Amino acid sequence: MSVLPDIDKIDDIVEMATTMASLKISAKGLKTLDEMKQRVKETLRFEKKSSWTAKEEDIVIVDSPGIGESAIMDDIVKAYLPEAFAFIYVINSVNAGGIQKDRVEKLFEHARQVSLDKQRESSSNCALFVCNKWEQVPSGETDEVRNHIVRKLAQCWPSLDSESQIIYMSATDAIKAQEFGAVTKEFGELMNGIKSMVLKSIESRLQIQWRWLDYLLARIAYHTKAFMRNSSEDRENVIARMKLITDRLHSIERQQGSVKKELETFLENRTNNALSALSKYLKSPEFKEKFSSWTLDDVPNTEESWEVTKNYIQKALLRRLQERIEEWEEKNHVFSDARSSLIRYFQERFSYVEGQLRTLESSVLAGNAASSVSGPLASEDFSVAEKVLIGVTSPIWVPVGLVVLVVSVPVVGALPVKEKLEDWNRTRKYEKDKCGYMAKASQEYLKEAAEEQHLKSFVEEQLKEAQVCLHQVLHRIPQLIDEDKMLCKQLREENRSKKEIEDFYEPLHDKSVQLRDEMALFGIKEVRIMDISCNDLEWQDDARLGTGAFATVYRGTLKIRGDDKPVDVAVKVWNEELNDATASGFLSETEILRKLSYPFIVKFYGAALRKEGNQLKAILVMELCKENLMKHIFDDKSNIPGESSSSVTATRDVIGWAKQISDALEYIHRQEAKAITGTMAGTPMYLAPEVIKSCMYDYKADVYSFGIMLWEMWYGKRALIDVGGDVKEFYDKVLEGARPAHVEASNKPPTGLHDLMQHCWNIKPDDRPDAAKCYKKLTQLYQDAEHHLRKH
Repeated sequence: MSVLPDIDKIDDIVEMATTMASLKISAKGLKTLDEMKQRVKETLRFEKKSSWTAKEEDIVIVDSPGIGESAIMDDIVKAYLPEAFAFIYVINSVNAGGIQKDRVEKLFEHARQVSLDKQRESSSNCALFVCNKWEQVPSGETDEVRNHIVRKLAQCWPSLDSESQIIYMSATDAIKAQEFGAVTKEFGELMNGIKSMVLKSIESRLQIQWRWLDYLLARIAYHTKAFMRNSSEDRENVIARMKLITDRLHSIERQQGSVKKELETFLENRTNNALSALSKYLKSPEFKEKFSSWTLDDVPNTEESWEVTKNYIQKALLRRLQERIEEWEEKNHVFSDARSSLIRYFQERFSYVEGQLRTLESSVLAGNAASSVSGPLASEDFSVAEKVLIGVTSPIWVPVGLVVLVVSVPVVGALPVKEKLEDWNRTRKYEKDKCGYMAKASQEYLKEAAEEQHLKSFVEEQLKEAQVCLHQVLHRIPQLIDEDKMLCKQLREENRSKKEIEDFYEPLHDKSVQLRDEMALFGIKEVRIMDISCNDLEWQDDARLGTGAFATVYRGTLKIRGDDKPVDVAVKVWNEELNDATASGFLSETEILRKLSYPFIVKFYGAALRKEGNQLKAILVMELCKENLMKHIFDDKSNIPGESSSSVTATRDVIGWAKQISDALEYIHRQEAKAITGTMAGTPMYLAPEVIKSCMYDYKADVYSFGIMLWEMWYGKRALIDVGGDVKEFYDKVLEGARPAHVEASNKPPTGLHDLMQHCWNIKPDDRPDAAKCYKKLTQLYQDAEHHLRKH
């Protein structure tokens, strides 16, 4: 760590004196700035040589002066942060609430910068705030002071958990207790808090390493399986299919130029919108008046020299600008909204492209099954493990851990103000009219500060997380395409015998799968914290909602922190023990469910682990639905629009439900589409022709299924039950054009709904609408149905 060069940047003797005081270096006998710098350099060099190096197994607490006391000390603390597992911020409880907000935010800025520079998650829960001297707070004011501290910390520290991250204690009482061999309750809480912080930090780092290793093992298993699957197929078929897949990869690759431009333009537009909004606010008459109004309580005091006074004036202007921008952001959320929307959009675009690649990878693994034009690829052609392998997503680092307003506003307009201050010093004295002087200085400062060219760097800093995310996406997509192109090339050029390939790749495949299964169990037990404790879950064995091959679902209740009343939930308990063989499937399902947070998708509350004797059982907790939509429609003829006895609102209701489904489907397609919606299997009547033929397919296969569902919702019947024969014969008839038809003696659907069904189940995927177009059309049909009801 080198901080000596930074000392030379200090050109203010007051700042230098403050720096020396914070470093506990005496300035006695020193008269010039150069003499002070020399003593600091000599002292730091000596301390660096005599510093103690901790052993690897030790935990070291590094004590530093407060953040914000000097630039040099801030740099030293910042240099420690990349290595720190966590940090403790000590608050003086009797000092007006004890929190110097600018210093807490300064510490946060350092942590955020480390996170962005190192591309490493900085969790906001890896911090502890110790309110010392609590015994000096008057007993009648403790609640008020506690609430004040919590409120102020929450303003500048993201996701603060006031119960676990704030400790109220007396160091004096703790020392006295220690003299008698005792430990105060508060000191015990501090020790537990430190332990919890370190563990959380270790878990956070482990999760990152675990995810990358899991991805690596999944890719090894996928590649080795691809070689083995294709070794038993006719070479000409393999070459033809790999060429087709490679052509598709080239097509995706060509699209990336326009995707890159689209994403960069989106970032630029959102940045310019935020910049324009901030500049407009700073130029508004209301803001100018508020910024330029000063009272004697606000203005800096007159110091011994004009140089020192002038320095304090500039700092007062900067601090006021920071505070006003912070208030504006807290009220309008311009930067936070822009930041979150950008990151979400970049992730969606990355997920969409990755979903396309995973679809192609399904075709790579298809082997002999893909050589048949008419034969379906049944569910047994892909094991659960293989479906999980195809769905494993590439980890990109997304900076979401520490995100709040960055308060280090660039000192825009500082030079012109400094020159004005020099001039004004000769023409009028600051002491005569401090408020008028500050008003004039504020106006000059604001003229420069409010200009967009000066604010641009500040706004870009607020959106830096989005810039980092975009860089990750643009860097990772070409890598993924190149990886798949390389595999296709290797499979095309492969000329070894089936036995040679299996002898070489099968041990590698089996070992990678074994290691990944063991990693999954380790991840569940040691790395990933379960969202829900079984202590907060209740259900009875006789409250069973259903049983399947893999799990049993019960009606239960969940206690949610902060809510007085528990919520009703569906508790899905896996039938099999959680072990090496089942852990990967459990993790895959929970990962998919976590991505689906949307109003028209069943809510996922989280996962839990339950000990049953020597066995560990996995539990998923979901929103409890009142009933199944199909049952709701099919079991009551009044809900079936196609029936003559249907209610007057049946048409509107069914179209409304279909609208919600298409809305949810469009949301899913914006996520990691392949991992969520795609397998090569499904209920036969819903399978799209391209899936039946084992061709390459995308989200348009879901639109086909949606079209079949629309028909069933209208007529209240299962589709295509009149198509006879076994499964293969059924598939052949669908490929020949068999589709649901109008049911005689039933009400016909509105023309717009009928046409939408037809378009959705078109044999050509490119001629089908996407989910967004379905939603738009259904919204129009819903409005028409509403209008019809009002007329009658």
